[in-house]
Amino acid sequence: MKIMQRGGPVCRTPGRGEPGRGGSDCSGRSQPGRSESGSRGRGEAGRGKQRPYSAGTVAFLRPRSLALAVVALALVACGPSAPRGAAPGGQPASGAATSGAGAPASDEIAALVEPAKREGRVVLYGPGGTTDEPVYEAFMRKYPGIQVQGVALRGSDMMARVNAEVASGQRVADLFQTGQSTMYEAKKAGLFEAWTPPNARELALELRDPDGYHFVVRGAAYGIMYNTNLVPRDQAPTAWRDLADPKWRRKILLYDPRSAGSSLTLMMEATKVPELGWGWVESLGQQEITFTRDRVQGTQQVAQGVYPLFAPGMLTDYFELRRHNAPVELVLNLREGMHFDVSSIGLLRGAPHPNAAKLYMDFVASEEGQRVIADLGQYPVRAGVPGPEGYPPMNEIKALGLPTDEDQAKHNDYVRRIEAIFR
Repeated sequence: MKIMQRGGPVCRTPGRGEPGRGGSDCSGRSQPGRSESGSRGRGEAGRGKQRPYSAGTVAFLRPRSLALAVVALALVACGPSAPRGAAPGGQPASGAATSGAGAPASDEIAALVEPAKREGRVVLYGPGGTTDEPVYEAFMRKYPGIQVQGVALRGSDMMARVNAEVASGQRVADLFQTGQSTMYEAKKAGLFEAWTPPNARELALELRDPDGYHFVVRGAAYGIMYNTNLVPRDQAPTAWRDLADPKWRRKILLYDPRSAGSSLTLMMEATKVPELGWGWVESLGQQEITFTRDRVQGTQQVAQGVYPLFAPGMLTDYFELRRHNAPVELVLNLREGMHFDVSSIGLLRGAPHPNAAKLYMDFVASEEGQRVIADLGQYPVRAGVPGPEGYPPMNEIKALGLPTDEDQAKHNDYVRRIEAIFR
């Protein structure tokens, strides 16, 4: 078992070369490093003449049973229907998108702007911190004078940092944006203040926490990423179970599933799929897999040719690498179904910049914010906003499914068993 820490040393088996650092481009040359705020340089991910991005030809199938949030996303994608709460003609119905005091939504948001500018910034913790610069930039154009600081952290690290801030009274973070498993733990720990912005009130009920603590902002598609210089197309994996093939032993870089995150969610999903199950997870334990706790760095390692495969690879990261002509492909139409996860956002109780945080939450749920999210290669949650260019809508995707609340309640049991397998 090998673990790659962000920016730190790599533990490796004897005879294997050390993977390049996360601060280099796909040719091994250095690029601007990632700051503590989560920003990173947009240096080249490959050399050679730039060519237009092409999604390729992919055969997608109808979905199997999914969690309610994914069902809601599929319904959103079925057509240009007006948002929930809208009257015929696309106009808001009486009482739609209003504040709890009955004020129009526009007045409610307008009242936040000047206090938010006095606060001057909003700090967001979440895995998207390294890839959401276009969202931050769009928000800052809309609200000049308010800076967005994104801090890229894994789920378990987010929880640890926020809990430390609460204990010390030295509050930094305003917003918490992450996937299902960490959001479940954060809500259970009482970290959130209930608030649903006007634009989020137009989202399907299934996309909103029933207690008003958070709402889904995007859906993310994951598959298996491979380096096209190392893996011929006709030999690339076409199913999750292919990762257990002995030919991939010591050749897989895996986003660490032993703490909250998309890889743990994938493992939880897989245990419930007849073609996979715990037997598949146990077979991966025999593959001498290398783990990384930095998803973006992991995809860069594959683009650099250090590892042939990375899983689960995110469509957003693939978009970014292909924009820079990196030699990678992402297999999404896996036989068992792609891994699909959702990301939610919530306002932290005691946030030091609450007005700026509320403005940002409203922005990411707006049509403008959702279109930026789609351009990043992620699935929007707002009705009428198309998904990533070149990819099918949610209702045409075959996916593994999402963990239920009952699964989330067994989070620690899953982690213990997975840790034992990859010991």
